[in-house]
Amino acid sequence: MKEAIRTLQQAEKTALVARQAGRGELGHIEIGYVGSAIFSGVLSTAISRFREANPLVEFRLNELGIVQQLEDVGSGRLDLGLLRLPVKSLPPDVAIVSLHREPIILAIPRGHRLARQKSVTLEALEAEPFVAVQIQEGSGFNAQVARICADGGLSLQITQRAGQFTALAGLVAGGLGVAFVPDSLRHLQIADVVYRPLAKINQQSELAMAYRKSERAPAVVAFVDQLKKSARPGGTANHL
Repeated sequence: MKEAIRTLQQAEKTALVARQAGRGELGHIEIGYVGSAIFSGVLSTAISRFREANPLVEFRLNELGIVQQLEDVGSGRLDLGLLRLPVKSLPPDVAIVSLHREPIILAIPRGHRLARQKSVTLEALEAEPFVAVQIQEGSGFNAQVARICADGGLSLQITQRAGQFTALAGLVAGGLGVAFVPDSLRHLQIADVVYRPLAKINQQSELAMAYRKSERAPAVVAFVDQLKKSARPGGTANHL
């Protein structure tokens, strides 16, 4: 009799797990992201809201470059990725949706002459030493900045590179140069760094999500929808 009860309880538990998984209430979601995505708040807001309704879903976060994210989303190693546009190409079955747009600004050492200005033109940056994040094969933030500078006739003199925007801000604080950064980096308050807008520059940095068009896992599908809903007011929903 006891064995029969245990068998029935196990069957009920198995059925419950299956129903929860089917509704997206169970499972895990593997996410890749570029470091600068954290400052926008898009990802943290989406996870927080999703966990309120689905506390049993596990999130696994991996900081990765753009090219690696796209490869891993395409192969299934990642469920989705957060990256900066532009991207050079997409693997089959991978789609991009834009979540958030923000101005491109300058991070400047506090004692620098440009820190006294309310905004800075590209012309004022001629011959200035720059620090920048690592190049990601023509993709992402660096690619957009390079295009803006080329269009404006500015030849960047990059003296040092950093792996992440947080490290980049440290180089700026140390007086090693100025840097182009996304506006959300303002949330990283460092005593010897000030932020100034760029004058006459309308282009914005775009944070986007890469995901599989054929995705069927309920938890992943539900979170992709939640992430779109968590997009900031400056965001868009343009599918590539």
